[in-house]
Amino acid sequence: METPRCPPAVCELFERMLAGPVQFDAAIIACFDNVGLKVLKKTSPIPIIGISEAAFHVATLLGPRFSVVTTLDVSIPIIEENIATYSFSDQCARVRAVGVPVLTVGGADHGDP
Repeated sequence: METPRCPPAVCELFERMLAGPVQFDAAIIACFDNVGLKVLKKTSPIPIIGISEAAFHVATLLGPRFSVVTTLDVSIPIIEENIATYSFSDQCARVRAVGVPVLTVGGADHGDP
């Protein structure tokens, strides 16, 4: 099994935030792929959660089964791995991709303002 790694930019930013003047009691990794989350959970002095981890928990509160819609096919294996890691495989019906890069979501090409 591969040792979890944290991209240097993510870990460095988190360390600067912890050392900074603004105090906080928990943190959220706001990337659905949970970049760096495994390492940060092991090393952080405060609780930390990823948005997909939180979303899976909330989804099971809303109903017994859920599905995930993501942007690109390349994200599907990572999301499926996270679903298994957090023990939600039995509750997840499917992970699907719409084929739209994240940076274009919400743009004029899709009819959104």
